[in-house]
Amino acid sequence: RPLILLSGHFGNWEIANTTFGLFGYPAGVVARDLDNPYIHRWFEKFREFTGHQLISKKGGGTDMTDLMEQGGTVALLGDQDAGKRGLFVPFFGKEASTFKSIALLSIQMDAPILVGYTSRLPDNFMDRRWTGFEMGCADIIDPRRYTDADAIRRITEDYTLALERAIRRAPEQYFWVHRRWKSEPRKRTKKPETAEKP
Repeated sequence: RPLILLSGHFGNWEIANTTFGLFGYPAGVVARDLDNPYIHRWFEKFREFTGHQLISKKGGGTDMTDLMEQGGTVALLGDQDAGKRGLFVPFFGKEASTFKSIALLSIQMDAPILVGYTSRLPDNFMDRRWTGFEMGCADIIDPRRYTDADAIRRITEDYTLALERAIRRAPEQYFWVHRRWKSEPRKRTKKPETAEKP
């Protein structure tokens, strides 16, 4: 079965990609083009060096499905604001606009979502270990377990909750300046009641 590797702006998400590639598990890495073309090209070379295929966030849907139809793996970050048309699910107690396309892709391609994280370990100068990282799995979400009509919402809620659990382990390592709650749910206004005609 194909697989979706999902993480967030937490710890060092680039090290997770690199490690998977070095251990022989290349993936299609979904990312937006960086504004600076020189830095973008450097990241491109860095990711491709470990065998990954770069998939542009803009218009990369076909590349993702093509790769997954061959049993491939897609890696992406699932904690980005999806705008006013996103699915609003709880994230740290506040409704956050979230892409429903990840859950939809999981269902359509019968691909489990592995929610992972890479957090930095404390420095240990006594053991001459200055930088260490822990890679872990916060949850595995199998779309086959979601058979009701609200499967897209439930999958989205579950992977968002799994990301939150991982972040709570070391909240100082989350990229809080990322505008996760930029979009707000539309407020429903009640129509004014009118008196019935006699």
